Amino acid sequence: MKTFLITGATGYIGGMIINRILKKDREARIIAVVRDTESAKKILPEDVRLIEADLSLENDLWEKTGCPADYIFHCAATTSSKEMINNPTSVYDGILTGTENILRYAVKCGSSLKRMINLSSVEVYGSVTSDKSHPLTEEKLGTIDVSKARSCYPLAKKRAEDLCKKYASEKSIPVLTARLAQTFGRGVKETDNRVFMQFARAAVSGEDIVLKTKGRSIGNYCGIDDCLDALLLLAGIEEEYKRNYSFTNGDIYNVVNEQNSMSIFDMAVLVRDKIAPLYGHHIKVRIEEADPEKTGYAPDSCLYMSAQKLRNCEWEPMQSLEKMYIDACKEIEKMM
Repeated sequence: MKTFLITGATGYIGGMIINRILKKDREARIIAVVRDTESAKKILPEDVRLIEADLSLENDLWEKTGCPADYIFHCAATTSSKEMINNPTSVYDGILTGTENILRYAVKCGSSLKRMINLSSVEVYGSVTSDKSHPLTEEKLGTIDVSKARSCYPLAKKRAEDLCKKYASEKSIPVLTARLAQTFGRGVKETDNRVFMQFARAAVSGEDIVLKTKGRSIGNYCGIDDCLDALLLLAGIEEEYKRNYSFTNGDIYNVVNEQNSMSIFDMAVLVRDKIAPLYGHHIKVRIEEADPEKTGYAPDSCLYMSAQKLRNCEWEPMQSLEKMYIDACKEIEKMM
């Protein structure tokens, strides 16, 4: 029986990982690390063991689990832009301290641990320019403006990646980092307030899409099922993914469908032209710029991620942005 420890288990990615594992292996033992067990009981399957632990405390997790894990998926992090603006120190510390304490737990797992996957973000690239014909590989990072409160998130994620590398080198922890593009599709939470879900709600309700920027920033996206395939490949927990790839502990892999990368404005137009008509709506895209210091939106970037490193491992994303939106809109319909 394999034991999986999932942090951020009530979040979108963490919850979908749990569902995917249980679908493949009903005998798997899942330990879900959550902030509030009562809320988690309403979301997660009954056969998941819930641990209410404070990731900011060094020994809290080990003492409460009482056992090592075979696989760790570290998904816990604040993704709310407003939280990044209003509580930057809390967001920064939660990511960095939480990651270090998960790594310390991983050390205590010893030889039982087969793989730890640390989830990171496209935002660690910071301010850097590329084009679609020459997308950025994992090592080509730009700069992050430390004067902005919202930078707490990419700065902490960047340092968390570095911590994983150091633990891999010094402590031989079998950790890999998956640097995710924005991921959505089936199962996405209707309450998610990121830009792509704002667009999806507009398509379903028939309201105009209102951009708070000019929409010039390039967005990188990946369908949830393609993302899960990538994470399971990196972890090596399914038979079809147990191939002879040479994964180096501490290494980083972009998870993105390069065909889905486009500007925010172009994505709004796609939703206007392809998704809203599915609901009998003819909507407009309007621009009403707002102060980014108040909205919490990331600064404009011209960043195209490369997935070549992961595709070298025979991973190939299949879900188009249009399909991702169709699946996301179905989740919204369920709540209407």
